[in-house]
Amino acid sequence: MPKKTKLLLILIACLAFNIYADGDSLEMIVVNKIPKEFNGSNWYMIGLSVNGKEPVEIIWQATNDPNSLTIIFSEIGDTGVISLDRWAIRGGEKLPKPNAENPPIIGSLGEVIWQPLRFTH
Repeated sequence: MPKKTKLLLILIACLAFNIYADGDSLEMIVVNKIPKEFNGSNWYMIGLSVNGKEPVEIIWQATNDPNSLTIIFSEIGDTGVISLDRWAIRGGEKLPKPNAENPPIIGSLGEVIWQPLRFTH
């Protein structure tokens, strides 16, 4: 393999690793969805985990903001990638690390996006 091709592959791998390592995106599986209501407004607490099993490692507080609509329509077992919205990245935000003992809550500010990968239905 020519040196230029090797260098290009190494560069692509480094960029891909940095996207994940920087906390901009994370592949997760929907574990549970709990509907809630507050002042006549419907929303969900959606539990996510890396392996798709309990305990929940991240909780998405999905409201009626546009970034939450895709995950609201997901079902338990669906796999997707959560990533930060561009404004959140520019603001220096990072996705929290998954934590089963004290799961972080995301999504309440519309800072994250759900990109579905695989569906169970």
